[in-house]
Amino acid sequence: MLARTTWAAGLCAALCIAVSELSATAGSGLTTSLLVVLGFVAAVTGPWSASGPGRSDVELDTGDLCTAWQRSYFQLLVTRDATARRCLVQRRQDYLDEIERRDPDGFRRWLDSGARPGGDPEPYLTAGR
Repeated sequence: MLARTTWAAGLCAALCIAVSELSATAGSGLTTSLLVVLGFVAAVTGPWSASGPGRSDVELDTGDLCTAWQRSYFQLLVTRDATARRCLVQRRQDYLDEIERRDPDGFRRWLDSGARPGGDPEPYLTAGR
């Protein structure tokens, strides 16, 4: 997974540089389109992406699990297919269930703070404090 994450980070950095260069010469519409594509690529290629059969949220450390929760929100924003959206919603529920299982008190602190659909629960978790 480290090689995949490193590859995704490199791709993300290269795309960020390309977007910044294009924003200096192109219109804002093109820049916005490229940022949407960049976000989608990051969401799909990162360690937080949906995985094949047998992959469990238990395999993710808590930080990656929180990142997966946040990234899945952005995936949901760009996904139009109803079946894919249902799968993403289920995946997000799985992330929440696993976060709550690992740290019920921290999970409650996050909810009590006014948790947002794309918010980061990690600062409220015991390991993140």
